[in-house]
Amino acid sequence: MPLVRAVSLKNSSEAARMEAELKNLEIPHAIRTLHDSAYDGLFQATGGYGFVEVDEADAPAVRDLYENLLKTQAPVKTENNDTRLHVPKEFKTIIGMILIVLLSVASIWFYTENLFLRHELNSYVNNENYYGGWNNEGTIYTRFWNRTNKIAEAHYDTDKDGLPDKIELYDQKGILVRELYDEYGQGIYSRQIDYYGKDKYLEWTSSDNSSRYDKLIIHNNGIQKTISVEDLFAK
Repeated sequence: MPLVRAVSLKNSSEAARMEAELKNLEIPHAIRTLHDSAYDGLFQATGGYGFVEVDEADAPAVRDLYENLLKTQAPVKTENNDTRLHVPKEFKTIIGMILIVLLSVASIWFYTENLFLRHELNSYVNNENYYGGWNNEGTIYTRFWNRTNKIAEAHYDTDKDGLPDKIELYDQKGILVRELYDEYGQGIYSRQIDYYGKDKYLEWTSSDNSSRYDKLIIHNNGIQKTISVEDLFAK
């Protein structure tokens, strides 16, 4: 009798199971695949893995066998034909309680951390040595010495990005002693000037934004002397 295509196979797993069952039942058959090396399996991707060929008289039995195989592979369904994972109601309640506890703990932690950070900030801004605040435009933050009411620091943030473009430091007499410049806008100070008197100051500069000074310029009453920082530590 001529061979006929009895069933189509979706994948190699189905092919292997059908092969084993048909051999066990001693039904003559042939497993044909749609794989073609010339097209690198293109037809399998569109038409399935392959099919089973048997004698025409055996085709109904093979189709029944294949249907039974599919049933054994299918997931166990509920009365409502719902194959989703069902979680007991009691378990859902426990999970909900755990989530509520975790969220509560996280909220308390966040609130506590926020209070701590605010306390630290206030301690820094208004501690026993200083008091200060921002100007109306929010571009200059100034601190003053509590004991003398003289300016102690000035932070200039002209573009309001949270990174001071320039910082000025003063002693308790209100005399400027140091300036820091962020010339690259990255929170890295590329230039520092230390003042030691009128027309006497040291200027530290960086040729890039690595935050490491590589040149020192000594200013002394109009006379300048430039020294490489590397030379300062040379033996």
